[in-house]
Amino acid sequence: MIFSFSGLKTSVRYFLRDNPALLDDAKKIRDLCASVQAAIVEVLVKKTIRAARRNNVGCVTASGGVTCNRALRNELSRACAREGFTCTSLKNPSAQTTPR
Repeated sequence: MIFSFSGLKTSVRYFLRDNPALLDDAKKIRDLCASVQAAIVEVLVKKTIRAARRNNVGCVTASGGVTCNRALRNELSRACAREGFTCTSLKNPSAQTTPR
């Protein structure tokens, strides 16, 4: 599945352009970021569960950079458990550090 969030990113960009004072308030920036993350996670989880049902699969696998997001991993796991799917999350190899 391919998802695009260009509209959401553009909305955030224009919101910040139109509300520049927000950039001076660290708490408001954190709140905005958390809200954007929550919106993205909600869409990804809903669409993933819908696709799993439609394709009649028993296991949902998340992989790549997106699996670095703990909120997404947790929500996807909860949704899969609630809907009766097995959930596997593969770690992003490029995000792992190699001991020296």
